[in-house]
Amino acid sequence: MSDVDMPQIESDDDRPGLRPFTLHIDFLAADDHQACQQAVTYAEGLNQLRPEVDGYTARVSPAEAWSQVTAVFCGAAGPHDMDMCVDAAGHGGLHHGPGGSWLA
Repeated sequence: MSDVDMPQIESDDDRPGLRPFTLHIDFLAADDHQACQQAVTYAEGLNQLRPEVDGYTARVSPAEAWSQVTAVFCGAAGPHDMDMCVDAAGHGGLHHGPGGSWLA
């Protein structure tokens, strides 16, 4: 796993005074690839259950090395403000936004 620059959650203008926090969740996986795939599943599930949580900024790291983070989602910028690819990091092919729409 490698260090990565991911977009940070910004304070919501509709909810002044709030600031972002990070939740760390431990789980078991056989290797880095499996860990990333499980993290995608967990983040997508959390996005469905709690839409106010920005699961698409999720990162994964070995439990003993929190500074060695890897992006869970691609995060490539789309053509419109706030558009970003929500495919798993390292995917091949075209980028997709939330709901499966193509990002040009």
